[in-house]
Amino acid sequence: MGAYQVIGTPEQVADGLASLSDIGLDGVCVAFLDYYEEVPYFGERVVPFLEDRGLLMPCVGKGAAQAPLASAVARQGEIS
Repeated sequence: MGAYQVIGTPEQVADGLASLSDIGLDGVCVAFLDYYEEVPYFGERVVPFLEDRGLLMPCVGKGAAQAPLASAVARQGEIS
């Protein structure tokens, strides 16, 4: 099994994820090389672009690092 890499600026990453949504994918599994550094960065820089595109629900949490997880949990409630 392979992986589709989405790499670039925060806006380019959001565009890449949006293109996956456009072809019908409902979700993706993301991975980082350095979770402690990159998860907060993703939450602070990429998630706002995803929210602007309607791909994630805006969420309020204890910190930006929790934003992707909190949005995923919130969306899971919609799907159930």
